[in-house]
Amino acid sequence: MRRWMKRIGIICLIPMVLVILISILLYIPPFQNFAVRLATEYASETTGMNIRIGQIRLSFPLNLTIRDVKVITPPDTLLSLESFQVNIRPLPLLKKEVLVDAIDLRGVKANTGNLIEGMEIKGTLGKLYAKADRIDLGKEIARLNKIDLSDTAITLLMNDTTTNKDTTSTAVNWKLMLDQIDLDRVAFAMQIPGDSLRLSTYIEKAGLTDGIVDLGSARYSASQFLLSGSSLNYDGSYSDPVPGFDPAHIALNDVNIRIDSLLYGGRDISARIKKFSANDRSGLTLSSLTGDISSDSTTIQVPGLLLKTPYSEIRLLATVPWNTFDNTPSGTLHSLLTASVGKEDVFIFAGPLPKEFKQAYPQKEISLTAGIEGNLAALRLRQLKGELPGIFNLNITGEMRAVADSIRRSGKFQLNAQTGNLDFVLSMLPESERSRYNLPVMKLKGEATLQNQEYRADLLLTQGEGKVGLTAEQLRKRQVADELAEYGMVETLSYPFVGDEDYKNFALDADATKKVSVEIANPLAGDRPFLRRDIIPTLAQTVQRNLRRGVENVSLYEIGHVYLWDPNAPAIPALPGGVRPTDEQLAALDAGLPEQPDHVAGILTGLAEDDGWMGGKRPVDWSDAVEAVR
Repeated sequence: MRRWMKRIGIICLIPMVLVILISILLYIPPFQNFAVRLATEYASETTGMNIRIGQIRLSFPLNLTIRDVKVITPPDTLLSLESFQVNIRPLPLLKKEVLVDAIDLRGVKANTGNLIEGMEIKGTLGKLYAKADRIDLGKEIARLNKIDLSDTAITLLMNDTTTNKDTTSTAVNWKLMLDQIDLDRVAFAMQIPGDSLRLSTYIEKAGLTDGIVDLGSARYSASQFLLSGSSLNYDGSYSDPVPGFDPAHIALNDVNIRIDSLLYGGRDISARIKKFSANDRSGLTLSSLTGDISSDSTTIQVPGLLLKTPYSEIRLLATVPWNTFDNTPSGTLHSLLTASVGKEDVFIFAGPLPKEFKQAYPQKEISLTAGIEGNLAALRLRQLKGELPGIFNLNITGEMRAVADSIRRSGKFQLNAQTGNLDFVLSMLPESERSRYNLPVMKLKGEATLQNQEYRADLLLTQGEGKVGLTAEQLRKRQVADELAEYGMVETLSYPFVGDEDYKNFALDADATKKVSVEIANPLAGDRPFLRRDIIPTLAQTVQRNLRRGVENVSLYEIGHVYLWDPNAPAIPALPGGVRPTDEQLAALDAGLPEQPDHVAGILTGLAEDDGWMGGKRPVDWSDAVEAVR
């Protein structure tokens, strides 16, 4: 019996002895090297990569050191690591807690290549140090006492690929308490190769204090965020930056930021901006941005946001209820913007200007005031005032309804402006021409309306006893004509008469078209007795005449009236002569007339590009037409 008890005891002790023996062997360097060799050979064979680990050392109690790691996929090196050290206290592990005395990561180089679908990450990490005195695996709470990241540069390339979305989700409820985070000499860049977007930043020094990241409730906060001596570059296109401020090419340097009491958690937002300064490549200097921003479940508050440059000052005050943006808004926003813009900043945003004009421009500040109140149902512009003393003043008021509805949107605005001494504008002309012109004091009054997706304006410019009227329709026609002319097209005018031949050429139902067309009682040509409903048929006649005369490369456009007859319109009354028609008779005449909107049309034939040193001939196609009307 004793013999069997002894044997059973020995059998039970064997696993325990093996565990102890293996645990001891793990601390013996020769055994560690043997284990590393087997593991790397197996990993290399399984993944098809060349994986090398120079050294792994585990010392008592749980101090792990890894050196000289390389992961190679010929010809690229995916990962190289100089050293990684982690020191963990073992006893708290029994209570599902992790206490990390130190994590020290140095000399990392990475290039994922095509390993990650849709993106490529490459760069270097100089040093990462972290310390955590409590990581509770059960409660999902971690306190990180210190994180230091330095001498790091990371580039993210986003590829234009489509991947299947992972619809599965796992709840993440970790709460991270970040006592101190410090960044030194950290660079980050992002680019989308199939797009023109490029973003890069360099952080000379940054720090975050007393941060809390609550992933369960999506709430983030910090007592203070600091940034100094840093830069930010944004490029939205491949074109060269234009002179002056270019929103597609922003390059900020010497960026310095201090923000206290940071909070973001849904609608709960707060930030106390103590300092923000930067210099842009355009020459714009942001001396300071200060103020508070806060929000709760009902309202966004901006009690005072002040932006200063060496020459200008802008102040914003706003109260914006969140329900202002609802489909059926009930709250009312109130916003007031005041600004004083100096001459130097005006030139930065105005772009390139003649040197003489800059010298002649008055050394005065433009003052601006804008006040808005309302919501998306009805938004009122209480005032929009602008003044350059002695040069001009402008005042606009108005209201817009159904702001977010592109179909029902409507509005009405009143404009009142007056000029002063504009002689400095003449410096834009050659000196020999300036004496020929005089810019008098002028007044501009008018009203602009939006209704049924149509913009209208009625403006009156007066100077002394002289008056000039200008409507939005005239402005729009001029703009269209200028843009088509800049594209290289030539304006022409054609007779607005059409007939059976034109209907046949464009495969139109002649009988159906005639019923809604205006017929002329005494046409100039008997085969074309109707007024056009489209410009193309009559413009095509002009193009045809050019082709018959040997002009092959034709590029013509026309802006003119078309005539849309309504068969249900009342008959036009016959009025007696010799007396002025009454208002009722004039109204009856208007009711019987067809609608006569302005249309524009263009026709391109022949070659878009001729033989030349840049290439061969290319005939016009649909893309040229699209480009002309962009």
